[in-house]
Amino acid sequence: MQDLVARICEYLEKGEMALFVGAGVSKDPPSCLPLGSEIKKTLVEGFCEDYPPDIKDLIIEYAIADLSLEEVCGVIYEETVEQLITLMASALDDEKLQPNILHDFVAKTPIAG
Repeated sequence: MQDLVARICEYLEKGEMALFVGAGVSKDPPSCLPLGSEIKKTLVEGFCEDYPPDIKDLIIEYAIADLSLEEVCGVIYEETVEQLITLMASALDDEKLQPNILHDFVAKTPIAG
């Protein structure tokens, strides 16, 4: 493992490696931000809260299984921008918006290389 870390550091220092990270990098504490699939579920549930339970369940099941986060946002956006903003704010807790160790690593990597 130490050999692997040393090789990665060497590649980074030479500028021969790029880091590709996804939204999951923000999942670890202290950020604890939701994954895209969790945001999608929160948006769909909030958007459908006034629907009858049986229809709501069908919509949630379909949207979560078959639509991307971007598609869900697009559907809600077409209905009302304000609702999308409100639902997104409920999915992202402002108190958790602080960097974790992975954010620090990614931010400092270009400086080291």
